[in-house]
Order: sequence, then structure tokens, then C-alpha cells
Amino acid sequence: MDEKEPIHEEQPSTEQQSDQHKTSNSKTAQLRPIYISISIVLLLCNYFLAQYDKFILSYFQDSVSESLNLSASAYGVLSGYATGIVYALAALPVAYLADSFKSARVWVLTICSLWWSLSVIFQSLAHNFWQIFLARIAMGLGQACVEPLSVSLISDLTNGWRNVFVGESIFFVGVYIGEAISGQIATAFADREEGWRVALRAIGITGIVVAVVLRLFLRDSTRNSGLIVDDKIYEEHRTFGDSLQTARSQLRITVSYLIRMRSFWLLVLSASCRQLAGNVFGYYMPTYLSNTFSAKEELLSRYGIIVGVVGTVAVLTGGAVTSLLWDRTKLTPLWITAIGGMISSVFVLLMLFSRQIAGGNQTGGVHIVYGVMSVAYLSAELWLGCMYGLIASLLPPRYKTFGLSIWSAIQVLIYSSGPQIIGLALRNSEPGSTTYTNDTRVLLAVLIVGGYWVAGLGFLSAIPLLRHDLKHGVNIAQKLSRRRKRLLILPLMTSVQSWKSLSFRFDTVRPMFINIGATGNTTKLLSVQSIMFDITLRPLKDQCFDPLCSLIPLSITALHITAAAFVTGTLSCAAAALDSPLYASTFWIMNRCLDCLDGAVARQRGAASDVGGFLDLLSDFIIYSAIPICCSCSSQRGWDGSNIQRRWLAVAVVEATFHVNNFVLFFVAALAEKRKAAISKSKDESPSEKATKELTTLTMRPALVEGAESGLVFSVMLAIPRSTEYLCWTLAAGVAFGTLQRVTWVVNALGKKE
Repeated sequence: MDEKEPIHEEQPSTEQQSDQHKTSNSKTAQLRPIYISISIVLLLCNYFLAQYDKFILSYFQDSVSESLNLSASAYGVLSGYATGIVYALAALPVAYLADSFKSARVWVLTICSLWWSLSVIFQSLAHNFWQIFLARIAMGLGQACVEPLSVSLISDLTNGWRNVFVGESIFFVGVYIGEAISGQIATAFADREEGWRVALRAIGITGIVVAVVLRLFLRDSTRNSGLIVDDKIYEEHRTFGDSLQTARSQLRITVSYLIRMRSFWLLVLSASCRQLAGNVFGYYMPTYLSNTFSAKEELLSRYGIIVGVVGTVAVLTGGAVTSLLWDRTKLTPLWITAIGGMISSVFVLLMLFSRQIAGGNQTGGVHIVYGVMSVAYLSAELWLGCMYGLIASLLPPRYKTFGLSIWSAIQVLIYSSGPQIIGLALRNSEPGSTTYTNDTRVLLAVLIVGGYWVAGLGFLSAIPLLRHDLKHGVNIAQKLSRRRKRLLILPLMTSVQSWKSLSFRFDTVRPMFINIGATGNTTKLLSVQSIMFDITLRPLKDQCFDPLCSLIPLSITALHITAAAFVTGTLSCAAAALDSPLYASTFWIMNRCLDCLDGAVARQRGAASDVGGFLDLLSDFIIYSAIPICCSCSSQRGWDGSNIQRRWLAVAVVEATFHVNNFVLFFVAALAEKRKAAISKSKDESPSEKATKELTTLTMRPALVEGAESGLVFSVMLAIPRSTEYLCWTLAAGVAFGTLQRVTWVVNALGKKE
């Protein structure tokens, strides 16, 4: 019998294996764009649902307030710090966990999405303020990391940073879809008594479904290298066998990197101001327009369509432009954000005063709103996708999500104050009344336009800093300078200047002042003024106004600008007395700009003089004294006798504190000049040398309330005259506190000297 020959399977050759591998890679490459597109769409849907919940209350403000018996200030709490503080606190640890464990970003995002979706459903079941307040806090815990996690994932899905900006822009379309659909839902449920509850339940259930689909489809991906650093900065600090210790070391490195990055902090503060303006716009503009044009039932629906369509076109355009210009410059996001916001501010004002422009006609006013609102959104909303893509590219890849959470948390803490400010300002106004609508209009004009311009100036100032970071990198081993340490704590000093910080400042000044007579060191006397908050802001002011000096004709001197500043300040006071907050605020802004410009012109032309300094200070003191009086003249209308008497008492007290403070201030300045003159024979110092170190003509001691703080208080006072009484008492307390500290300092210094 013949034996069967063994059957040998023919093995594929090396060339055949290579062809199969190429075919597999080719199919993967073809499917990769589809996977990326679906992933971005899913992340967009999840983010859109979060934005929907954020803005839905703005469309149902009146019905929610009536159903839950909420005041304006209570609604401000719900739309502001109720979720804002939780956002800021929860985002950091959640992002830290997502970055510390491999492939954890998708799991963390899924759990967060499920949590906030359930919280939204619980909001719809609320029957009083505390129930909906706690539900929104819980929602904030879940939504805290939706944005940084999504931005981080998208930045690693695409190949190359040039494509990231388009992906991020598509993701941020969710902001405008959320606003647009909110408007449509509000219109659909406008006739239902509890329509807002149905809307919240629908969005919560949909959010649960999207979260499950997101986890089933999306996978974490390899992280792209950053523009400045990559993950090599963590290699020296990796501890084998102890992942927790390694994560802590890497976290410290990430924080050290962010602290030493020159452009990051100015960028985040500028973005915060920009977000504050946008947050106020989103929360209060729909209600304001519906009250102003009450006869136009279709207004909210068309408002939402404009937001959705124009906002989508704008953000996609910003991403596309950044991508096209990426090889030429990395600074496109900063330029389009700054310039776009400044241009948009003009159209926002036209939008707010559209009915007045139309002569009171609602039909004509609505047509103006539709037109100017389209232009406002088109110019202002270019920035989100390209800016977040840029920030993601600047961060260390390993802890990119954590860096983005810091970026988002700081913004949330700042922009959440917007609704809170408006809520407190409107707490004495009846919702829906004419007074309520007029006050809302003024507040929106100040906060939105001011936010756009402050953000624009900040982004323009950050351009040279970002150039330096991109060119020279960030050295995490470099020791922080004292100046940088002061700049890092500047936001804290801005929000609250505690007794501890003030004690440090005066304890630093006191020994220097005492030692002047013994050492003859007048430079130390002058350089110590850099601790003063106004002088800390001096570099930013110079960057803004010094370039404008070349545009001023030589025939216009610094004294002419000082005179113009006095005229505009006087007009601001007159407008305040005549109950015209818009004109008063406009002339006040012009006064502040001219007041900054006259000194810059004098310094650049070498024309600084004691006469100019004297007239500048005299002008400021006259205007500062007149503003509380004029605002009180306006705000007393409609009040009974007891309220008027109480208001004028507050004005009298603040004027008295001004008077006492001025005496102490100029006594200290005269004393400093006297001691400087006494030692001038042993050491000379030119007037120009002093001019470079002092913000004003005379030496002034630091205090709790200085020029920046006073200017801010007066800005609010002029914009909202009804707040004059409270602001006067607040300002009087601050000035009195500063005066007491100055007196204590002078007595102690002179006593020790003697």
C-alpha cells in the first residue's frame, strides 16, 4: 500500500507578508479619518448637552424664578458661583486622575458625563432654591472636566498641530448649538407652565445615552509632542515601583513649568475677561431682548438661530484661518481674539440700544438687533477653537489635561462673577419692570464691552511673551525672580488685599524709610514704591499707551491732553447728575484713557514737569470728589426722604475720608521730599531718575485703596447710580482703613527716627 505523502501548507513569502501588512495599514489609514470625525462629533454632542444645560436657564429665567420664587440675586447665584466654584475646585483633581493613569481619560469623561446628566434630571425635580442649588452644584462636579478632557483628547486624535485647530473648532461648535437649540426649546415650551422642567429632563436622559455611546466607541490615543516641551522633562523623576510618588513628582514639574511660562498667566487672565463678557451675554441678553421687544414672540427663536449659525461659522473660520497660517505664525489666535472682540464691542452697544436707535419702534429695533448681532457674533466668536488648540500645544503632553483644567478653573472663577455682579446690582429692581430693563442694559454695556476691551489689550500684550516662550523655551530649573513672584500673586491681590499682605508691604517700607537719614539711600526710598499696586500695573499701561504717543501731533502737548481729560471728566459728572449712565460711563472711560496718555506723552517727549504733574493731580482730585455727589443727585429720584438723607450721609462720609486721607498723603509726600533735599548735597539724583520710578509727581505711600481700586469703584458708581450709597460706604471704609495704616506707619517711623 502506498503511503500518503505528508501535506505541506505553503507559507506566504516575505513579499506577500509585506503586501498584506501594507494593505492592512492602508485600510487603517482610510478608516482613521472616519474614526476621528465620529469621535469629535461624539465629544461635540456631549459638550453641547453640557452647554445646553448652562444656557437653558437664561431662556427660562422668568418662569424658573416664578416657579421657585427666586429673586434676581438668587438667580445670579444659580447661574454664577453655584457651579463656578465647584467647577474650579473639582476640575483639578479629576484632571490629575485622568493624566496619572494610562488610558484613563475616556473612562473619567464617561463617569463625569453620567453624573452631570443625572444631576440635570434632579434639577427638573426641584421645588425651591436650595434643591436646585444643590443639584447645580452636583452638576458642576460632573461638568468640571468635560471641556479640558475633550480638548485634550482631540489634540491627540489628529496628526500634527496644524490639523488640531480645525478639530477643536468643530468641538466648540457645541457652544453655539447649545445656545441655538436652547432658544428653539424655549420657544416650543413657552406656553407650558412647567416647560423648563420638561426641557431639563429631556437633556438629562439624552446625556446618559451619549455618555454610554462615548465609552463604547472612543479610545484613548498616544499623546502628541508639545511645541515647547515633550515628556522627556519627566524622565528624571520617574520612580520605578512607586507610581504615586512618580505622579506627585511629575505634578510638581508641571506646576513649575506653568509658573515659569511667561505667556500663560497673562493669556489665562485675558481669556477670563473674554469669557466673563461672553458669560454675561449668554445668561442675560436673551431675557433683556425679550423684555425690550415684548411684542415679538418669535424673537428668542430667531435669536437662537443667529447664535447657532453665525457662531458656528465664526468658530470654524477661526480654526481654519489659524490652520492655514500655522506654518507662517503661531500667533494668529491672539490677533483674531483681541481685534475681533474690540470690533464686536461696537455692535454689542448697537444691539443693546437698538430700540432707542429705531425711535422706540419694536419692529425696526428687532431688525437692527438681527443685523448687528450677526456681525457681533461673527467677529467675537472666532477665538474658542484656535485658542484652546494653541494652549494645548504649549502644555507638557503627559499632564496636558491637568494644565487645561488650571486654564479652565481660573477662567471659571473669574467669569462666574458676572451673573453674580448683575444679580446683586438688580436685587432692588422688580424683574420685568422698566427700571429692571434699563439697569440691565447699562450693566450689559459695561461688563460686555469692558470685558472685550480688557481681554483684547491683554492678548496683544501677551504676544511678545509668547514669542519668547516659543523661541527660548521654558527652563523649569530657573529660579523665580522677585518681580515674577509678585506678578504671580497679582490676581490674588486684585481680588482681595488682605491685612497680611498689607502688613508685609508696610513692614517692608518702614525700615527703609527709617534708614534714609542714616544711609542717605534715596534710591531705596523711591524703589520701594514698586510694591504699590498701581505701579505693579504700570508696565501693562505703558505697553498699551506708549505706542499711541507717536500718533499724537507735536502741536498737542501733554498739558492739552490733561485739559481734555479734565473736560471729559467734568462731562462725565454732568451726565451722571442728569441721570445718563451711558454718557457718564463713556466720558469716564475717555477721561481715564486721556489721564494715562498725558503722562506717557510727557515722558516720551522729555517734557515732564512739576506744573503738568500738579495740574494732573488737581484734575483727578476735583473729578474724584465730584463723582459721588453727582451720582447721588441722579440716584435720589424716586426715593423717599429717609433714603435721600441716608444716601447723602454716605456721600458726606466718603468726602470726609477723602479730605483726611489727602492731608496724610501729602504730609508724607512733603516729608519724603524734605528728607531727600536734606541729603541732596551728599548724593545727587536727577529729576528724570525719580520720574522713572514714580507713578505720580509726588511720592505716595501704598494703601488698601489706590488709583486702580478707586477707578473701579467710580466706574460701577457711574454705570449704576442706584448703587451709590453702598459704594460710598464701601469706599469710605477702604479709604479710612488705608488712612489709619498710613498714620500708624508715619507715627512709628517718626518715633523710631527720633
